[in-house]
Amino acid sequence: MFNNFYFLNRIINKNKSVIKNSFWLFLEKLIRVVFGLLVGAWVARYLGPLEFGELAYTLALVNLLQAIAIMGLEGIVVRDIAVDKSKAAEILGTAVAVRFICGASIWLVAILITAYLDGFDSRSTILMALIGTSLLFQSADVIDLWFQSQSQNKRGVFSRITAHIVTNGFKIILIILKFELIMFAWLIACESLIIAMLLIYAYKKYPCKYTIFATINMAKKLVNEGWIYMASGISIIIYMRIDQLIIKKYLGTYELGVYAATIQLATAWQFFPIAISGVLAPYLASLKINSEEGYRSSIRKIFSAFSLMGWIISIFVCLTSSIIVELLYGAKYESGINVIRIYAFTNLFICLGVAQGLWIMNERKALMGLYKTIIGATICIVGNIILIPMYGLIGVAIVAVLSQAGSAILSNIIFSKKILYLQLKSIIAPYRFL
Repeated sequence: MFNNFYFLNRIINKNKSVIKNSFWLFLEKLIRVVFGLLVGAWVARYLGPLEFGELAYTLALVNLLQAIAIMGLEGIVVRDIAVDKSKAAEILGTAVAVRFICGASIWLVAILITAYLDGFDSRSTILMALIGTSLLFQSADVIDLWFQSQSQNKRGVFSRITAHIVTNGFKIILIILKFELIMFAWLIACESLIIAMLLIYAYKKYPCKYTIFATINMAKKLVNEGWIYMASGISIIIYMRIDQLIIKKYLGTYELGVYAATIQLATAWQFFPIAISGVLAPYLASLKINSEEGYRSSIRKIFSAFSLMGWIISIFVCLTSSIIVELLYGAKYESGINVIRIYAFTNLFICLGVAQGLWIMNERKALMGLYKTIIGATICIVGNIILIPMYGLIGVAIVAVLSQAGSAILSNIIFSKKILYLQLKSIIAPYRFL
């Protein structure tokens, strides 16, 4: 245990600036989780499973399209600006142009397809038109990538936190004044717009040295490198969101509403391993260069620590789910309690997947990461098609656990038996290397 404290203390001392920047990202995620569980639950309770299911279905579709619209450029833009700041203006301008054109095209196509299927004046088309505006405004997120490249995370985080607090305040007003579903869609669109406006304002206070511009050559470079990350992002979104699309097809909007609302209790904790990995990443990268033995020892400790974190979160959510659902969501959502009890254990495999993500990054095995997400997406799609008709929402929860386990752990039967062995040991005895 003493060695474990020494290990953590050494990371903190060597990465104070990184931790300071990561704190802002952690704060944003924490605020989103709190509002998601409290205000989000209130919205679900007010709208009821049927209307909340409609909203959740559109959000799931937009999230799927968002993975395409961002073009996998996040890490590339941050990295390239950090490496060669003289090209920042060209990189930023081109990234904005590429993402805006892609987002606008996808948004228009999504509206037309929805209108063709359900009618131009249908509520689903209106929801897509409103919520889908985030596909347009996401191009402004490139400004946040500029802040990240300059270790100014707090500027982007402050913009998103402000917008989130304001819109959640208005959600409460809409509930009190008993507004209809469409107004909540308007509010989601407004949140995307407010974030974009605040980012632009923040950029004026901390701009790039030169006026940004776009070039065809830079666009080709970014797209050619970004496609693999985009494909990986799409695969992740598929096995995180496709279940909601399949639920609507087989079980209907009401069941989707129950599922989409209650699983937030299980997914709210996922920001913990992601935030911690952000702090560990530079430390491991340095160790990989300077001490291979220290690097391997740290990897073992990280797997054990992340496994322990996964077990704690999973068991806590499983044991408290009935109390929290009854308290926050009410009787209409009680059928989701058993779903959460199963779904909670996705946290264990997500934690181990994030831990392996650190190893994949340092070993430069990006394609392995892509293949693993494709395996998870395949299990999710096939499993839901088979089990949903047989077991309903319980089947969805079982498939969620299987897809996460398949992507994070079982896929290592193919890709890395050493990591598989390490993961299995950390699951059985997470305290082994701590």
